[in-house]
Amino acid sequence: MAKHQLLNKYKYQLNEAVERRSVGLEREYQRRINDEATVVTNLYPKLFNQSELGGSADPLFMVMTQQIKQLRAGIAQNSLQLTILKQALSDDERSHLVKRLVVDEIIYTNAIEDVSVDATELEAVVNNPVKRVIARLSGSARRYLAVSNRAPLEIAKLLDFRVIYDDLLENEIGNADLPDGRLFRDREVRIGTPFETTHEPPKTEIEINEVLEAVISFRNTLSVDPVFKAIITHFMFENTHPFNDGNGRFGRYVLASDLAQSLDELTGLSISTEISKNVRKYYKAFQEASRPSNRAEATLFVQEMLAIIIAAQQRMIAYLSN
Repeated sequence: MAKHQLLNKYKYQLNEAVERRSVGLEREYQRRINDEATVVTNLYPKLFNQSELGGSADPLFMVMTQQIKQLRAGIAQNSLQLTILKQALSDDERSHLVKRLVVDEIIYTNAIEDVSVDATELEAVVNNPVKRVIARLSGSARRYLAVSNRAPLEIAKLLDFRVIYDDLLENEIGNADLPDGRLFRDREVRIGTPFETTHEPPKTEIEINEVLEAVISFRNTLSVDPVFKAIITHFMFENTHPFNDGNGRFGRYVLASDLAQSLDELTGLSISTEISKNVRKYYKAFQEASRPSNRAEATLFVQEMLAIIIAAQQRMIAYLSN
């Protein structure tokens, strides 16, 4: 099975003179995006790489490769097996498992952003979800416990993003980093280290609004496989970076909720833990999909995320089987 390559790598396979490679690349791009199995979206991510400045005039798309088909089929099988294994647990065992997963997910999604969490304090919050307490991570605990119940996460308008953000990250964002626009940030940010910029998201709230309106439309469409839709929505949210702080935690929460809806709650409540084990691959996949030379192709990003979901499921199946 030939390995699918993004355009910035594929160009080296072309048996053409350097000055004619652009013709071959355009021909390959048109073949990919016009294939009847390709998922072409109404989304236009902000593309940036330090040596390649620019934005996207091309829609985000993913090629339905054989690897993606196989991973998606494996995810469906694993989800069914997890549902069967969960049903074999007693009510007490199931409750204990869910609370353990919620604690782990919150710890790891924060750890990815280098935010420390006191596990003992968090367990106390998760074990007392009814009482609304003004405590660290109480919002995250309530939200992730809702994921365990597969409560639908409805996002129909821009305000819904802000309402979820305020609840999920209650008491977690410092005053200086709260949104400075009406709903989102309204100032420039850069992603990277003090020495290197890896991404520059939309600069103003007006630009952010335009992108997120399209994301809402895409997320609510019925024509795309819900697992692919969850992954692409996750990519677009992180690419847009609508808040000054907390984007990663927010985006992974929405991903967890969407996977719980389309698959099962144990898969949804394992995703951040697994991402933390593959964090370099996770960020590299973002960077590769954001290169202008790859023409907004998200194929390998989707493929990498599917592999992470599979690994999370296999880890959970092994745990429950034992």
